[in-house]
Amino acid sequence: MLEGKRRDGKDISPSYFEDPWFKSIEAAKAYSDWKDRITPNPKRKKGVPNLFIVGTFHNSITIDVTGESIKFNSDFYAAADIERKFSGMIYSLNVEKRTVYVREFLRPEFMVNVRFQLML
Repeated sequence: MLEGKRRDGKDISPSYFEDPWFKSIEAAKAYSDWKDRITPNPKRKKGVPNLFIVGTFHNSITIDVTGESIKFNSDFYAAADIERKFSGMIYSLNVEKRTVYVREFLRPEFMVNVRFQLML
C-alpha cells in the first residue's frame, strides 16, 4: 500500500485527481503534493493514494495465516469504507513482499513455535 499498489499490482484507484471528493483539480493537486511531502515514496506515482496519513489504518491491519490461506483484517473504524472505495483490492502481498514477509516474520515465528513444541 505504501507504494500505492493494489494486490493485482495496479495503482490504487481512484487517484486523487479522479476522486469526486475533491471539488477541483487544484484541491486534488494540493492534497497530492501534501501527501508526497508527508509520505515520500519514489515507487508511488504522483496522485496515487497510499491510504496513510498518521498510520492508524496501516497499524490496524493484521494478517492471519492458516495453512495455505493468508487473510488480512482491520479493526479500524473506517476500514469497510476504505475497502469499498478502493475496490477491496488493497490487501495482499505481491511475490516480492510475500518473500520478505515469510523470511523476516513468518519463518522466525514458525521456528520459535517448532522449538517450543520440540522443547529444544
